[in-house]
Amino acid sequence: MISKSHKQSSNHLQQHRSAEPDCWFSLEKIDAAYHWLCNQRRHYPPDSDIWHLRFHWPRYRTDVFQALSANSFALNPQLHLVKMDGRHLHCWSSIDALVLKLLAWHLGALLPTSKRCTHLKGHGGLKQTVRQVYDALGQYAFVCKTDVKGYYESIDQALLLQQLSPFLPDKQVWRLIYHYVHRVVERGGNFSDINQGICRGCPLSPVIAALHVIAEGVETQEQKALLQKMGCQAFQGYLFGRPCRIEDLD
Repeated sequence: MISKSHKQSSNHLQQHRSAEPDCWFSLEKIDAAYHWLCNQRRHYPPDSDIWHLRFHWPRYRTDVFQALSANSFALNPQLHLVKMDGRHLHCWSSIDALVLKLLAWHLGALLPTSKRCTHLKGHGGLKQTVRQVYDALGQYAFVCKTDVKGYYESIDQALLLQQLSPFLPDKQVWRLIYHYVHRVVERGGNFSDINQGICRGCPLSPVIAALHVIAEGVETQEQKALLQKMGCQAFQGYLFGRPCRIEDLD
């Protein structure tokens, strides 16, 4: 049951929910991110914090909005989890995942992205990638699939923040992104700083990685010319190549 004071606070929030239509967060956006999160974590185990969040959602909904409005929201350390099959993963808390989803929507509209990143909305999706791969199979002798996990883990954090800086004038967004990049992982009471790469399994990471592709990927005319000289062509996650001699690249 929601207390009387909480009801008054909720009514106050309802009155101001549209005060900043261009703000990257609002009650409507928080609700949308919440429904996304519930769907994403619907199969999580009973001891996961998503069930606590869902049970107490009216209170957390208000708390998240007020914390973001006061510029006091901070990301928690990720949890180091070991799955039944022995795989290790780093998991954001449910509240943090919700806010990161809000940031993903916001940055998705702000950041330039490569058309080769077909996983992004409006870039064609998996069907376009499969079609491009199929169309290129008759032209190239070799197909090499890139390692997405290795790509995420190899990203230089300082360089990434330098690339992001011109697009993030909002100090609150910048602070949250900074701590998303320089994240901390907790395992059994021990805390570790992650100084290389960005995390996987996060709604924000594909957007951030897509910007990094433009900055570090095959986008310039010189890089495209080198690929053509090598007889190669790049698509999302794939590199196509023909046999060539090393001396041809000099």
